[in-house]
Amino acid sequence: YQEYDEAGLKIELLDPMYFAPDETQYYIQAPDSIIKEEPDMSSMTIQPIPMGEGVIRIGIGDSWSKIRTEDGVEGYVLTDTLSYEMVWQAIYRDVWVDTDSLTLRAEPSTESEVVATLSDETHLVADNVADKWYHVTTDSGLEGYVYISYTTQTPPPTPTPTPTPVPPSNNGGGGGGSSSGGGTGVDYNQVVGGTYENTGNNGQTIANIAESMLGVSYVWGASSSSAVDCSGLVCYCYAELGVTLPHYSQSLCSVGEPVSRDNVQVGDIVCWDTGGGYCGHVGIYVGGGQCIDARGVNYGVVYGDIDRHPIVTIRRIFT
Repeated sequence: YQEYDEAGLKIELLDPMYFAPDETQYYIQAPDSIIKEEPDMSSMTIQPIPMGEGVIRIGIGDSWSKIRTEDGVEGYVLTDTLSYEMVWQAIYRDVWVDTDSLTLRAEPSTESEVVATLSDETHLVADNVADKWYHVTTDSGLEGYVYISYTTQTPPPTPTPTPTPVPPSNNGGGGGGSSSGGGTGVDYNQVVGGTYENTGNNGQTIANIAESMLGVSYVWGASSSSAVDCSGLVCYCYAELGVTLPHYSQSLCSVGEPVSRDNVQVGDIVCWDTGGGYCGHVGIYVGGGQCIDARGVNYGVVYGDIDRHPIVTIRRIFT
């Protein structure tokens, strides 16, 4: 015998104190599932739980189960929302290895056969996700499973090209538009570990150049008036004043001199941590709490709040 509520969902007839004990691994197989305080849809919702997440069932009722999440949250879900098998969802996601070495396995288990050992920054295409695992394919065609927590969706920085000094420009250069002031002829080797003496309002000039780039397309590895990536935008703007900088976000963390968030000035380079524990994105401060940065292929060059990501460092080239 089974009773149903107005929504057609099963009503639990067994008192929770009489649920049979269990300690079995299950997976959420229904989208938009929620954990309830009691085995009753009218009881308080503790939290939503995403499809595919692994849980431990700790109690078995007639139509509801008591579960415990990985974070230790306990509550009740309809038993029909649980699957004994991993629940896979199709995706298409570029990811990169984010540890010194990562094991590619034949099955989603740490006890499974090792297919290969992948080095840091190896590119992978993930086509399915379940609980803590991706199913991936390497660029060489190997397939297998990797642990999600050892990957990142942030692409590795573009390798630093050999610095090429930019000839001085008497009028601030073209291509970036609205620059003003004299060229400096500074190269990257002169900039690292020190600042360049300001012979005019160079910080504002850098901001003006950045603003002239608003709307320009994002292309990874590019640094021109028609396309840039995040470090490429910074390199392009400073090159317009004759300053050669490394086309590499993490290297930009060591150019010039560090300044505090409270002392940021127009034209400073802002280096953010976007989730990997290191500088993964850079932009140029233009005043009013705003930066200009090359955000990604869906955005191009845009304005953004300086505090939208944790700041790793702020670097000043001109004093």
